[in-house]
Amino acid sequence: MNRFVYDIIAPQNGDHILEVGCGTGKLVDRIAGRVDGCVVEGIDFSASMVSVARRKNQKHIAHSKVFIHQGNVDPMPVHTATFEKICSVNTIYFWTAPEATIKKMGRLLKPGGMLALGYEDIAQLKKRRLDTDVFRFYSHSDVETLVKNAGFSMDIRTRSIGFGPSVFHCTIAIK
Repeated sequence: MNRFVYDIIAPQNGDHILEVGCGTGKLVDRIAGRVDGCVVEGIDFSASMVSVARRKNQKHIAHSKVFIHQGNVDPMPVHTATFEKICSVNTIYFWTAPEATIKKMGRLLKPGGMLALGYEDIAQLKKRRLDTDVFRFYSHSDVETLVKNAGFSMDIRTRSIGFGPSVFHCTIAIK
């Protein structure tokens, strides 16, 4: 799914990109390692994930190409209109207030900036019998509605890809 989202956001020289829920920093590393002149920030609430992400990206951090933060994007003390692109992979299921989180991401995007939310297909998730007290299921139309209700009005669409028996979606919106 990281490759799928990477291809969708198509990082460019000069981009300032935020990954929400960066986990071990795989996508952050992919972006920073392939695109010169791009600054990537990752944020994750897990101290252990942040530690791994910082280790994995230490050479990029040393060159000020990557910044990894521990915390939650909702109270993130970043100025508005900071990023050209914001992405998140496999985290929307855990957001307690998804519209508010998406709204915050919208404030962090520059005009014309791109939001890209990657997630698994609802049918395959439901087969796993995941804990619904922690894990919320969304169809791609649910995610599009959340994005629209959070204030995005331009060019909201979902791209899907099959990978073996799995189906992944990425809902994209332009600010």
